Amino acid sequence: MAAYSVAEAKNTLPRLLDKAIEGEKVIITRHGKPVAEIRSLPTTNWDERRARMV
Repeated sequence: MAAYSVAEAKNTLPRLLDKAIEGEKVIITRHGKPVAEIRSLPTTNWDERRARMV
């Protein structure tokens, strides 16, 4: 598990997304406290993804 500040995450979001896709747990912190997690979504088909967006 890797933790990144909001500023780091803002500047390196594409790299953090790649890490999440590879299965790594990515935690975003604010003032040193965890506030969010980036993780990849399970593989789904187009209809399932579209249903989530509605």
